[in-house]
Amino acid sequence: MQRRRWKVRDVVELALILSGLILIGSPFFLLGGHFATHPPPQKQRATTARPARKKYAPPKKQTLLRREPSWTPREPAYGTLCGVLDAWDPHAPDVPPGYVDALPRFDAARPEDQSAAAAYRDAELPFILYNVSALRRATARWTRAYLRDRLAKTSYKVEESVAGRSFVYYAKDERAPAGWTAPQVAVAMTPRELEEALDARNRSRLYYATISASEGRRQAWIRDDLPFLAPLDKARPDDVAGDDWWRDAEGGSDEPLSAHFFMRPGSTRRWKGINCRLGMRGVQQTAHYDGKRNWIAMIAGAKRYVLQPPRACAALELLGRGHPSERHASFDWADPAERRRRAGGPFCDAPAVEVLVRESDLLYLPSYWFHYIVSATRSVQCNARTGLSRKREGWTDIERCGFGAPD
Repeated sequence: MQRRRWKVRDVVELALILSGLILIGSPFFLLGGHFATHPPPQKQRATTARPARKKYAPPKKQTLLRREPSWTPREPAYGTLCGVLDAWDPHAPDVPPGYVDALPRFDAARPEDQSAAAAYRDAELPFILYNVSALRRATARWTRAYLRDRLAKTSYKVEESVAGRSFVYYAKDERAPAGWTAPQVAVAMTPRELEEALDARNRSRLYYATISASEGRRQAWIRDDLPFLAPLDKARPDDVAGDDWWRDAEGGSDEPLSAHFFMRPGSTRRWKGINCRLGMRGVQQTAHYDGKRNWIAMIAGAKRYVLQPPRACAALELLGRGHPSERHASFDWADPAERRRRAGGPFCDAPAVEVLVRESDLLYLPSYWFHYIVSATRSVQCNARTGLSRKREGWTDIERCGFGAPD
């Protein structure tokens, strides 16, 4: 066999082949020699593993109601005032088909809803709290027979609407302007006569009864039946075990004998008592604001509340300072002709929402919020006003309207 003689050209070709093999086997080649100037392939980038994100947990604090919620309270989704009034005629008390409340509703029996309600309260935004045990018991207790018996031993006032529609607060000690007459007159009625008047189908005359329960012994039954509307040192302690979540919640240490969830620390000194109102179906209460925080408990029936934030004040054409009905609307909002005259103007375009406050509901209304009320049914409702908003929210808007210092 003849041995092959290697030539220089053969040696060079062999060297090139070996160099190529070495290059292909290197990690640099396997990754791509041009990776320094181009990103990795899309497939490889998409399958790259990332560390899992930790689930947010609110910080733990001493009491449930002081725990930060996982959401932020928000203002209602406003419509326009004339849009709200046109969609549901105030002269037609029946709830229209498809009606939807514009305020959040929280279940007082659920700790997470208690926290949510506390957050809305502290943000000075309106909301509905339902399933308050003490209120449900009062709703069951306040039968017609029970009220007849109590009213026979309690001072109350019955008013008849002169206009046949709305009721307006007025101060008798203010000088009446020329041409002004009181919007309603006081009438005497026994408890049974009042009950018959409130049941009357003929609404050409409307009647409204009020009871004020402050310190008097004759009204103690109201404070005892509605302990959550009074400071703790003004009403009998609840004798139902396990039904006092609101007594310790947010009570604070500066007024340990008075404050609770509904009566905030520092506010109970301004508590003026509980006001109860018994009214016919179709009764309207003229739009106005109150300077104090307002808790409104519906004992029986239902009422429609049209609500507006304090910043709407300048658009609402209120009666000014010194008028017997100051801070109240200067004309009948239920009159469609009055609304048409203001179409396209600031009154009609003012922000507004509405809510139907039903039996056993508790409505929170912050300081300076406007409310126009229509009784959807015969109703019994009690409320307590106490304290100002913590940071005087809304006061600047009220002051710009020409009203005085907070009451």
